Parts: sequence; structure tokens; C-alpha cells
Amino acid sequence: MNMTKTELRSATSAANKIIKLISKARKDYAGCFYDKQGRQIIISECIAIRLNEHLPVPEAKIPFGNVDNLFLSACQNTEQLDLLSLEYLKDYIQNAKDDEPERYKGRNHEPIAYDFGERSPMVNAEYLLLIYKTLGWQNLTAKANEDKWETSPIYFSSDRGDGILMPIKKKECVKWTR
Repeated sequence: MNMTKTELRSATSAANKIIKLISKARKDYAGCFYDKQGRQIIISECIAIRLNEHLPVPEAKIPFGNVDNLFLSACQNTEQLDLLSLEYLKDYIQNAKDDEPERYKGRNHEPIAYDFGERSPMVNAEYLLLIYKTLGWQNLTAKANEDKWETSPIYFSSDRGDGILMPIKKKECVKWTR
């Protein structure tokens, strides 16, 4: 699995953004660490990534600890999700920002929600994009928990590794967004 220079730059930039999502209170955990298999782990409040090939990102002062169980339960998800293309997802995010800049632009802006549909999870579209860029989206697959789709992590896998994304709670008012 050899990434092009552009892919590597994109993946590294996305990984650094994931690291920066960690709250100030937990900043000692910010950065990557490695599991027993030598996979690089990058983790924040809503995202966890496990990479077979390491990206040049800073290491955490304190390794987060064992994440195997997190991935073990998520990878048993069975509900296959249809993923948007990278271009479409980028457009979706840009359109939301253009349409409602006061809601979706600047620091601490509202999350741009993407809804996978009826009885399927809703996610932060910008976090989804970070997963696309870190894991590479060409052969990315995503699976949700069939029963607890609203609260259980979504499992992603590709030839670069795997990842987990926590969904956003659906509010009644956003049901029409798709």
C-alpha cells in the first residue's frame, strides 16, 4: 500500500486535525501511539484511527491505553452504509458553509450533520471527511450497528487500516436534511 505524495500529505494533515480535536484538559493524550501489533493509533473524542503504515505525526505524551476492545466491538457491526464519494462529501460540506456561514463557519461552529438515512446514523460530515482522508476513501467500507445505530460507533476499514466514528444524536428537527 503505497500512498502518493498527495495522499500522504492529505492523510497526515487529516491525522493532525484529528489530534487537535482533543480537549485542552486531555492534551497529554494528543498525538499518536502504537499498539502491540505496531499499528499507529490516532484518537480524539469522537474518532479513533488504527493505521498499518505510520504517518509522520507527533506522539502523545501519554498513550491512551488499549483500544482493542473499542475496535473489537465496532468491527462486529453488520449494517453496510453507502458512502458518498470524496468529491460529493467535500461539496456537501462546502455548500452547508456557503448556505449558512453564521452556523457553519469559524471556530466552535455547529457540526455539519450528514444523515445516512432512515434507521441509520447521522455523523459530523467534517469528521467523516477526516476519516476519508486518513484511511483513503477509494476502497473504504463503513458498517453501523443495526440495532443501536444512533449511539454505537461506526466502523470503517480500508487497506490502510481501520477507524471508528461516533454518530451524532438525531434531533427531530433535522429529519428532513437528506
